[in-house]
Amino acid sequence: MTLVTPIIQRWIDEGRMKFDIAPVNAWARGDLEALRPKPSAGDEDPREDCTMAALDAVMNRPPEDLPEGVRSGFNLIKKQADLYALASEEAERNWLDAAEVSLAKNQSTVAVLPIGLALHPTVYLAKLKSRGYAVEEPR
Repeated sequence: MTLVTPIIQRWIDEGRMKFDIAPVNAWARGDLEALRPKPSAGDEDPREDCTMAALDAVMNRPPEDLPEGVRSGFNLIKKQADLYALASEEAERNWLDAAEVSLAKNQSTVAVLPIGLALHPTVYLAKLKSRGYAVEEPR
């Protein structure tokens, strides 16, 4: 059963909206297993994407295979990605610290995360659980 309006379905059919409708339907049905991220082997961070994988492939080529300007540009992009990863790690650390402070001070606590990060097996809630907290899966 598709849970989209006829106008949205028409736009999808016309190619005006190009996206995977499965997560939308899973969200509408409350299908947590379909929403749960499926990390591939060695994928520990849901924030890494295929762009970085492509850049890494280029960056691992011998220097003589790339013009200096291209290599320099890729180095800048790689540095930006590294800074993004550090910022993401710091944001996660800050979220976890704030959650612990709130849990220590209050009888109940509400926190908000994107569903993919909330259900991911290695970040945020998984780390809170590894610190000894009881984490209830969404129902």
